[in-house]
Amino acid sequence: MKKYKVILCDFDGTLATTDKRLTDYTVSTIKEYVKRGGIFIICTGRMHVSAVEYTKVLGTEHQKISVVSMQGAWIKDKNGETLNSVYLEHETALKVLEYFENAGEYVHIYCDDAVLVEEYNDINLNYQKLCNVPLKKVGKISDYVRKNHHKCLKVLAVIPPEKVSYYLSEFDKMNLPDVKYFMASRSYFETVSKYAGKEEGLREVCKILGVDKSEVMAFGDNGNDMGMIEEAGFGVAVSNAREEVKKVADYVCESNDEDGVAKTIRKYCFDE
Repeated sequence: MKKYKVILCDFDGTLATTDKRLTDYTVSTIKEYVKRGGIFIICTGRMHVSAVEYTKVLGTEHQKISVVSMQGAWIKDKNGETLNSVYLEHETALKVLEYFENAGEYVHIYCDDAVLVEEYNDINLNYQKLCNVPLKKVGKISDYVRKNHHKCLKVLAVIPPEKVSYYLSEFDKMNLPDVKYFMASRSYFETVSKYAGKEEGLREVCKILGVDKSEVMAFGDNGNDMGMIEEAGFGVAVSNAREEVKKVADYVCESNDEDGVAKTIRKYCFDE
């Protein structure tokens, strides 16, 4: 094993192909990396339950940490025990929810064990099918959160791509002091605590595992990956990444459909 003892890797758009597959080449490369003593961690915006199923395919399920989920807000160990969790401030979560509800955009929130939705529709049912997560119908979400003082790990709004600049600008104007917000895909506008984010997840992993960030390689493709890529000792963007992500990366590899992650691991972590 060379310099990079730990790899944090985004899943959708980075590790998985466009049609959400893990290729044989990628799987065999990661298994070999782990066999040689490396620690490979999926770092994703998905819920833990959605990502952990892939650790069995990759052979990483017995690591102390195999998944950092919810944009760095939630870390569990191999036994399912929570090592770190970072929730949005209650009033802030309400402000974000009410903003998108009033704007007429689809919005839902993530809690420990379910995605809370106002009602079932094509958006969340397709999301459930894609990510294999439980949905809980609660009516108007802001009312439910206020009434039950419900804790929230993340707020997701689905917005038209042509409105991305508008909403990012609007949130800048709102000047919410205790949040991070970013685009996790062309349409997913996500809000987490300022103490979350994938870069914070990386720092927490380093503390738990006792490694320096210089020993960490990180891969990503979208705005939610930028902090992690900048924080890592070696930050990598896949070639299908957004341009602003490529600009902060140390290296741009092949795309997610060309085994970019696996090829980079072999190039920089194997004695080949």
